Amino acid sequence: MKMITSITFSALRNDEFYGLLSEGLTLAKAITDKEIQKAVTDFEAAIKNLSDFLEASITANAERQARDLDAERNTIYKACRKVANASRSIPDASAAETGALIWKVFDESPSPIRMNQAQSTGALLNIIQGIKKIDEEKLVACGFKEWLDRLEDVNTRYMNADMVRFSERSKREVENCKNLRIACVDAYNVIVGAAYFKAANGSEPCITFLESMDKAVVAKKLQLKIRRERKKKNTPVDNEVVEAENNDTEAATTESAVENAVENAATNPATNNEAANNAAPTTDNDSSVGVENAA
Repeated sequence: MKMITSITFSALRNDEFYGLLSEGLTLAKAITDKEIQKAVTDFEAAIKNLSDFLEASITANAERQARDLDAERNTIYKACRKVANASRSIPDASAAETGALIWKVFDESPSPIRMNQAQSTGALLNIIQGIKKIDEEKLVACGFKEWLDRLEDVNTRYMNADMVRFSERSKREVENCKNLRIACVDAYNVIVGAAYFKAANGSEPCITFLESMDKAVVAKKLQLKIRRERKKKNTPVDNEVVEAENNDTEAATTESAVENAVENAATNPATNNEAANNAAPTTDNDSSVGVENAA
């Protein structure tokens, strides 16, 4: 009988995890067996809870505040750049000389406008530190000190908001997403276990489910393999994926346990769905369900 290739779900990112199990839900809905349909309903509810979570706004207040401050600092940066450029033409020679030094910092620094927020923070810090090397009295004399203070203030406020956002996002991932993913795996394993038992007794819909789900898992494992190979070429080995593969080897040993349980059920009609429930699922149920790092 066809067995679903083992996979460690913790190796999957949130979108990959959701996509694979959503495909599993679609395939499971084609099984008409009433007992399995009850498990499918529970599985669908678990998938829906995860979907709602992934679509929800991440810590709306902190997220919105950081986004607004990022837009504000871009606006102030552009104003500072214009003032710096104009400062080179101040009638006072000394002030114009200072203006030229300020402009040089802007001219030699990359613009943060089109950068992502983390890169923008670094670029602005470099600009601010570069201008601070100029004597403060000279900055006051040419009228740029006030603009520098505004740029530094908004960048600092953004960094503080970003720390709050990151803290809330991390907490949210650990406390909520992990539990929702575990619930999805548990519900999925109930269906797989029952499908093994029914397939052993000749259920064509269950056989089709197992074969189709195996193809989906194999395709996903190929994606993980390609990612790991790219990591090897460009960066140090991704320990999480390597560890996941090691876990896959361990999980693969559970397939023989499943097969034996199903074969026993097939040869002993007195054995009911309890055999399927006791059979090991396609992945080690004790495996940790990982969460994607917040970007």
